[in-house]
Amino acid sequence: VTTDTGYHRLNYRIEANDVAKFAGQTLTLSYYAKADVPVTFNDIWAAFGGTNIYADDHYISTEWQRYTFTFTCPSKGSSTFMDIAIGGLIAGFSNTSLYFTMLQLEVGKVATPFEHLSYGEDLALCQRYYQYGQTRGGIPMYDSYGFYPPTQFNTSMRSAPSVSLTVQEFRPTGSGGETPASITPQNQRTDGFAVIVQASTNYQDQNGYGTYIWTADAEL
Repeated sequence: VTTDTGYHRLNYRIEANDVAKFAGQTLTLSYYAKADVPVTFNDIWAAFGGTNIYADDHYISTEWQRYTFTFTCPSKGSSTFMDIAIGGLIAGFSNTSLYFTMLQLEVGKVATPFEHLSYGEDLALCQRYYQYGQTRGGIPMYDSYGFYPPTQFNTSMRSAPSVSLTVQEFRPTGSGGETPASITPQNQRTDGFAVIVQASTNYQDQNGYGTYIWTADAEL
């Protein structure tokens, strides 16, 4: 928190299909938090299917403590995700740091010990929403167009992602390297995508090689 007025909030989204099956059941949110100076979070809620459920204020001390919020899961409706929010209007505290860890949502009225996953399990879950990397290989050229090697994701993503590309190297045969006129992702799928590149010169029926950096975003 760098200013002493204004609304500050930690937001966490959960895929609707992961929680819709618990409609009508009791869920418990738990998390650990502390602050450089004591603060009050007066806006803690869960939103799903057009229903907002609010918790009582949470008074955050300067020592690590576990906080809980128990509520009945609403029906999904047309929602694609459940929103979990922890925050409030924090006034009078400038340049103050807030710390959160071990956020967990589970079925039941009691917060059980935090479930630790292996690094590999955690990474695979995160990669359903966001991945990045570098792809390199040969480029067959047809007139001024060519095809970079396709990219295969490490983990299948939540949905077909939006893909951003940056050319690192583009060397058609007979060229010392050039900046292409365009580079465009094609056929974005949950398991990967293809890339078409347009050169600034016609390299009909020649090959080349190159490298591109990519990001794939399927965030909620």
